Amino acid sequence: MISVERAEPTDAHVLSATSVLAFEDDVNYGAPPPPGGPPGYDSPDWHEQAFRWGHVYRIAEDGVVVGGAILIPRGADAMELGRVWLVPEAQGRGLGRQVMTRLEELYPAVRRWGLETPPWNWRTQAFYAACGYTEVRRTADDVFFAKEIPGA
Repeated sequence: MISVERAEPTDAHVLSATSVLAFEDDVNYGAPPPPGGPPGYDSPDWHEQAFRWGHVYRIAEDGVVVGGAILIPRGADAMELGRVWLVPEAQGRGLGRQVMTRLEELYPAVRRWGLETPPWNWRTQAFYAACGYTEVRRTADDVFFAKEIPGA
């Protein structure tokens, strides 16, 4: 069973550890070597600082933390998915879609979701499209996606 719960600053170390496993595995799927990830992906201090400007979540399967998510409010009805990750062992089993649905359910007032991903990462582009996101813009460094949620 998957759970998505608000994290605490004391979770910074486990969030960082799972982030390292997830993002460094991307080198197997087109990320330029050496293994790496987005800024701060491997830093517990960075993850702890994220609590000051974002909503930080831990993702657990059967009680074991397997990933995380950082959401950034962009107004009363808009949210940016700053980062979401699952360790490699938790990928490819439908857990990511469950996580995305749960995150959206946690914010019923949000009508516009946005995110960006690297252009080399065809896996995340396909994943976000499967979750209902549409590519809205592409640059040399990023692919931007958005999802509109109909009003109540």
